[in-house]
Amino acid sequence: MSRYSLLSLVIIACFQDQPPRVEIVYPEDGKRVYGGVIIQVLAIDDQGIDYCRFQADDSLLGIDSLQPYMVRWETESLPDQKIYTISATAFDRKGNFDTDSITLIIDYSLRLPVINDFDTSIVRSTSLWLLWSVTDAESIKIYRSLGPGIDTLIHLIAEVPAEWDSFHDLWLNDNRHYYYMISAKDKEDQKTATPVMKVRTPSSETKTWIPKVGAWERDGPFDRASSPEELTMILADSANPYIKNDFIDFTRQHFKGRLRSLGPDTNRISLMLFDMGDSSRGHAVYDSTDPGNTIPDSIGNEARYRFDSRHVLYDFWQGKAFVRIYIDSGTQQAIEIIKTFAIYVSALI
Repeated sequence: MSRYSLLSLVIIACFQDQPPRVEIVYPEDGKRVYGGVIIQVLAIDDQGIDYCRFQADDSLLGIDSLQPYMVRWETESLPDQKIYTISATAFDRKGNFDTDSITLIIDYSLRLPVINDFDTSIVRSTSLWLLWSVTDAESIKIYRSLGPGIDTLIHLIAEVPAEWDSFHDLWLNDNRHYYYMISAKDKEDQKTATPVMKVRTPSSETKTWIPKVGAWERDGPFDRASSPEELTMILADSANPYIKNDFIDFTRQHFKGRLRSLGPDTNRISLMLFDMGDSSRGHAVYDSTDPGNTIPDSIGNEARYRFDSRHVLYDFWQGKAFVRIYIDSGTQQAIEIIKTFAIYVSALI
């Protein structure tokens, strides 16, 4: 062979098209996976890559013709612990190709908890229900904040079992925005969380701030309730007639003062106000709580009181409101003071 022929062969070999090279760079070979798995490859060719084809065993996963070459493999419906061969084949523009493959194992223990249908129900002025459904969780944490930013250290209000699908948040303030989030954790300590949800409690029409009546000063904080659970915590079994008649809102306030201006003893008055929603329920609860042996009076739509040597109890209903006032004395001065309170409250509502 002449030296010119040999030179021609060398030149042809140098310019002959070379096959591409491909390597699966993610995930690692032998890795356990679950859910949506990204398969990514690195492919190069002297004349350029035309496309990459991805397969799981003999099933086509997809074709990608743009860098970075990748495909998403959905594994949720595949059998647990099954081993798959993932292959990626890169083709150049001349039809040359190269293939790389790895094995991946489906592992259900890697699936994250799933939280669905996070919502609220029965939002009252002082309470609301949170609702959700969760799968693959061991426990649930509930967070509440007065602003949209949730700090998982300081805003945790409850941790409940995964079997729970609701939570009753009590003792809220009326006419205020609250922000909620829940997170779920599985046995492998994997976590998922919901977006933050904004809720506003409605305004309460029940009078909650009476600083004083005459010389009787307010004594301590007031109690609020707008749910049966809250009212039962405050009144125990005495809450039943109000719950049965579907009360809307409740406040209880205490006052202290003297029955005689120069008297040595301090007495206490308890004032309970119920918003029953409408006048028929206001009347119904008045009838159902009749303490017996009462004396009619003229405040509101109907009023009554009874007394003994230890206390005076005064009830009246006015429109949708039911009011009960109690003083820890059974004297004539106590009767007059409690009527003064009743007149004052009647004017407010």
